[in-house]
This record gives sequence, structure tokens and C-alpha cells, in this order.
Amino acid sequence: MKSRMIKLLLNTLIAAALLAPAAQAGNVSPWLPGAGSGDVSLAYATQSADEFFAGSAEMPLPADLELDTLLIGFSYGINNRFALDIRAGYAESDFLTDPGLAPQGGLNGITDSRIGVRWMLLDEFADAPVTLTLGGAILIEGNYDTGAISAIGDGASGVELALAIGRHFDSGFSLSGEFGARHRGGDVPNERFFGVTAAFAFTENFYGFVGYEDVNSDGDLDIGAMGFSPSRFPEVEEDYSLWNAGLNVAFNEAWSVSGTYGSKIDGRNTAKSDFWLIALSRSF
Repeated sequence: MKSRMIKLLLNTLIAAALLAPAAQAGNVSPWLPGAGSGDVSLAYATQSADEFFAGSAEMPLPADLELDTLLIGFSYGINNRFALDIRAGYAESDFLTDPGLAPQGGLNGITDSRIGVRWMLLDEFADAPVTLTLGGAILIEGNYDTGAISAIGDGASGVELALAIGRHFDSGFSLSGEFGARHRGGDVPNERFFGVTAAFAFTENFYGFVGYEDVNSDGDLDIGAMGFSPSRFPEVEEDYSLWNAGLNVAFNEAWSVSGTYGSKIDGRNTAKSDFWLIALSRSF
């Protein structure tokens, strides 16, 4: 029963985790796969924006900014307390050539990869009041050009540390949250992030979820401000809040599919994007 419950929670939350590379938000779930088990997921994410924030001023883009991303995620339970997480992908953006925003127009390349380890400090299924997990990861710079609003990322490697907490209730409702920090090299600003996700089991094989995430950067450069140029896009202070919601259907003990929609609702120096994602997951 415990194994089945954890698998359902993991399959439900994996869509929100895979959405993170497109939105650059959080990454850590408090629940781990069982020892020797795990999940492999393949996902397609697309996002689109016709407005952006230059500093805190919301204004229209001269054309739609679109980004399509193919993602693969892997999670493995090393033992009952530790899990390994790997995520990588390829992305392609579409945008007009604009001297101030995108000198090369649309761009493409391998996304930043993430290799992380999670350590479960408390386990609610072993008489703890909640599940509490500490996660750490290295972020590996992808292969793409920067210096444009259409860039795949900021072009810097780094490290991330986060603490996640969760609780599953007998009613089928579960609640989880995380907060953490991300440090990257070069002139890319450091970030602090937090998020919360609520999930509910409508049936044994059908879950829904809704979440909210917030990212705050410590940069001090705004798009269009004195000293800004397209080459300095990785240096800008990029803050944003987003929400997402989705459904997960488990066909059996091994296979599940999930669909997610998300949207940035506020921000600074970021595109005001809508996100869609579909993921196919295989548990083993």
C-alpha cells in the first residue's frame, strides 16, 4: 500500500518537476522512490508569450516568443533514504530578429542539465509527522547561445540546495512545499525560490494537482536600463511568480501519462509566458 501510494504521488508531481526547466523554477519532491526502484519520464513542453516585463513594466513583444523543449527525467532510489535525480533536454525558440531583444532571432541547443541527490530526513510512513527531504544538485551549462530574450538559458553552471516537506492524508489529499537557493557562475544572479503543490486522488489511478512557485533573483540590471545590451541578458534580475495545474492518469503499476498547464502571473525582466506539457512516465 505504501509503495503504491508513493508511486501515485511521484507520478503526479513529476509533471510539475519537468515543467521547471521551461519555467526555471523549483525541482525537489519530498517523496522518494523505493530502494532499487525509480521512474523514467519523457516530456514535451511548449511555452508562448506575447508580453514581457522590462524591469517591472509590462509591455507587448513585437512578435510571439515561443519555446519548444523535449525533456528526459530519471529518478532512482539508491536506498530508503537517498535518491538520484537526472534531467536533461533539448530546446528550440522562435522569435523575430530584433537588435534590442534578439539579435539572432530564434535559438536552439541542449538545455542546462541537472544531477541531484535527495536525502529523506523524516518519513511520514515511518511514524514521522511529515516527510522532510533535503536536496542538492549540480547544474551543468547547456550548449546554446546567450545574449537574447530567446536564449534557452543563461549559459552558466552552478549548484542548488533545497528543503522539501510533504504530507499525504487518508482522504487522498496531499500537500508539499519546497524552498531553496540556486547559485550559478559568471555574472548570472543567484536565486531564491519556493513553491507549494496540492494533489488529490479522484480515484486510485487518477490524480490532479495545482501549484504555485516564486523565484527571486539578486541581480540589479533591468532590460532597457542604462548599461543594458543584449549581451548582458544573463545578468538581468529575473523574478517571477507562476502557477500550474494538471492531471495524471496511471494505466497500471508501471505506466502513466500527465498533462500540465502553467502561466507566469507576475515578474521582472522575464517573458509573461504560458506553458503546456505532456509527459509519459515508466516506473520500475
